[in-house]
Amino acid sequence: MRILLPLFLVLIIFTSCEEDDKTGDNPGPVAENTVMRLSLLYDGMKLPKDSIMNNLGQIFFIEHVTLVFSDFYLREGPDTIVYRREPFVLSSTKTDNSIAIIPPGGYSGYYGLRLGLDSAASMDVALDGIPSDSELSDADVLRSTGDGIDHVIITGRVFDTSDPTDSVGNISLSYRLGTEALSRLRTSLQNNFSVQGDRNVSIVVRVDLGQVFSDLDMVARPIVVTDPQNLVDYNLAIQMVDNLKIELF
Repeated sequence: MRILLPLFLVLIIFTSCEEDDKTGDNPGPVAENTVMRLSLLYDGMKLPKDSIMNNLGQIFFIEHVTLVFSDFYLREGPDTIVYRREPFVLSSTKTDNSIAIIPPGGYSGYYGLRLGLDSAASMDVALDGIPSDSELSDADVLRSTGDGIDHVIITGRVFDTSDPTDSVGNISLSYRLGTEALSRLRTSLQNNFSVQGDRNVSIVVRVDLGQVFSDLDMVARPIVVTDPQNLVDYNLAIQMVDNLKIELF
């Protein structure tokens, strides 16, 4: 007993001095609670999956739309509550995208974003390419001409009006609208809303393509690449971007 008792006391002292394991108390990463939701329209109605006829009588299909946004912000009065500079993608196949964290609370403010990239971000892409951890790395938006990205990409088909046997839309459509010069800012109206800690905030990005295609001669111009060396192509790209109606709700 004289030998075992001191060892027993040492064991008690050593055990009582150990720190509690608090790794289980550390909170995990906070999930982004701000979800951007894309709503694609044509003349105010949901974008049809079947054929559309424009004002020129041309019948066409829109198969896929990709849009790149950046510089998302939420402002309340003079204060910027949330700002995300990094680009994010919305598309026909990716209509929801969680992009930011808005702290819980009540807000009376407005939010906005940029279609495309600003001049600094475009220069970074031109010099260094798209980082592998960027959302853009899998989006096929890098311009081969080394001047940024294409932030609006629309593909589809149009029926060849000169071919009476065309029953499927033999002419492929490819509209790639980009460069920093064609980036555009969009801002919502004043909004009053609250954010609860366990719920997502949905912001609808409503994009109406009606004015883009209503008077566009797609048979004559099935491809646009935003080529600054081709004034016809470049001016048409500017016109298409300016006719793209984007609203935030």
